[in-house]
Amino acid sequence: MEVELAEKFFSRALSMAPQDTNIMDALADVQIQLGESDKAVQLLLQSTSIAPSVNPFKWLFLGQLQSEAESVKSYRTGIELLTSLLQNESEADARQLLSKQIAKAHCSIVEIYLTDLCYDEDAETTCEKEVASALALCPDSLDGLQTLASLRLSQVRKGEAAKIISSVFDRISHIRQVVSARTVVEEISGAAEPPEFQDLPEMEFSIATVKLLIECASEDPLLYSKALDLGSSLLDEDEDNVELWYLMGVASLGGLSPCDSNNNTNNECNNSTNNSNNNTVDLESAQEHFLRAQSMMDRLREEAAEQEGPDAQFMYQEQYELVQEHLRL
Repeated sequence: MEVELAEKFFSRALSMAPQDTNIMDALADVQIQLGESDKAVQLLLQSTSIAPSVNPFKWLFLGQLQSEAESVKSYRTGIELLTSLLQNESEADARQLLSKQIAKAHCSIVEIYLTDLCYDEDAETTCEKEVASALALCPDSLDGLQTLASLRLSQVRKGEAAKIISSVFDRISHIRQVVSARTVVEEISGAAEPPEFQDLPEMEFSIATVKLLIECASEDPLLYSKALDLGSSLLDEDEDNVELWYLMGVASLGGLSPCDSNNNTNNECNNSTNNSNNNTVDLESAQEHFLRAQSMMDRLREEAAEQEGPDAQFMYQEQYELVQEHLRL
């Protein structure tokens, strides 16, 4: 309700000052929160046209909402403007914040070239350059390190990726422990937050960490346990996250394929079993997680069909089919 009221407030303010880019940026931020991406893009395009160097962060928001080459162009414009601010900033905390935002923008460009622009002939070179720029700015950046792990995985350098993502997990675990150790008394008394609070990753980032731990676990089976550890703590915060339940099921299998998990005696299936991972397998937990994921996916599928019709595209279709394979439904 507060967000809807904010949209009405800023819309009215903009009607009174139609060239005020600060109001445009604020309204665009509210519209992003409401899921009105198309409206936000139009406002941000208008704002960047009127005052391109005012509030350079808006270029990063625009980059998030665009795709492919347009997105890269916006990110690079934002990086250029923020770098100029960084060079003229003397206050340490402000410099650190700017450095983190610039590094994160470099990482966003890498993600685009690893996905939408992966067939670009300069994709790999661009990725190496951008991730190097991110880590040069913030050597201990979780964004930079996790992006580097993704890049190494895409280059089939899984051993390197495994070591990097394991270190990311260790950092996240430490940060989460520090945050959870903060007592109620400390919060009420207004005691200063430890610096780790500023580094606590968002849910989406941590879910990506779980995915990478699983993808790299063929190099180090202990990464399955790390994926389960992080995934479990994330479920404590959001037990309605269907993707997490699915990933927890995959991690519980410890590398077994669907045919292995169902005791299939087919030779081809049996040959795919990685015996070195057997100590990480928990078939009962895997089934529980998959059943929970399936139940949630069924509900989401029904809701999508009611809202968009029977032919509505289901965003979890691939995971749904894999869950059914594992459960043999």
